[in-house]
Amino acid sequence: MILLLTIFGYGCAAKKMAVDNADYLITHQIQKRIPLYSDQKTQLGKDIDVFLNQVKPDVEGVLPVIDEINLEEKDKIAPQYAKLETFFQKMSKRFSDLISVYMAKLDIKQQKEFFKNLDDENREILKLEKEKNIDQVENRMKILLGSVNSEQKQLIRENSEYFEKRAKERLDRRIELHQSFRSIYAQDISEKSRVQLFQEAFGDYQTKSYENNKNLELIQKLIPTISQKQREYFRKEAQEVKDLIKYFITIEY
Repeated sequence: MILLLTIFGYGCAAKKMAVDNADYLITHQIQKRIPLYSDQKTQLGKDIDVFLNQVKPDVEGVLPVIDEINLEEKDKIAPQYAKLETFFQKMSKRFSDLISVYMAKLDIKQQKEFFKNLDDENREILKLEKEKNIDQVENRMKILLGSVNSEQKQLIRENSEYFEKRAKERLDRRIELHQSFRSIYAQDISEKSRVQLFQEAFGDYQTKSYENNKNLELIQKLIPTISQKQREYFRKEAQEVKDLIKYFITIEY
């Protein structure tokens, strides 16, 4: 979802370029966190290409859901939200299943660098202050709606404790997940068994990330505050996403 929100902020040409180079961009992001040897990097690039080609039918299935999104009546958003959440859950699982294969291959030297990268990321996340969390919510809303009005800013402020709590919970879950990784590496087991345990750890992490969230409730509260201009902006951006999805489907990675 974060990747989609990031692409939202690009110009049309840049968005298409990002889709063109999705395999490279994803591979690069993985390699920033997971230190791989040359032959592993080569194989990862091939596996990312396979992954992108295989998920096209699922991504194409999002197109009618985007058409169904209604920002005028709050009671009509729930079915579309549920479909999108299911889509992202499925993509997250497929992606983490792939990542688990490469994590299972890491030797002691690679593991040390891997955990250093994760610890550095966690420290950066910890530096985020409450105001920055709120700023992130506003920025994401602006990407989707083009602007944030006074009613919407008030809604964000009223839920600031929730956003702060969720940010802390995300970090806690990350740290718990990384501890699971350490425990798995400490076991004298086969690479195949490692893969399975990593996949299970990711699955547990992803399940917990959806627990007790108020996303749908907040969206339903947001809808009455959305102006006609903001709805038009969202529809324009949604159409652009649909065009990018159609473009993505035509590319052979």
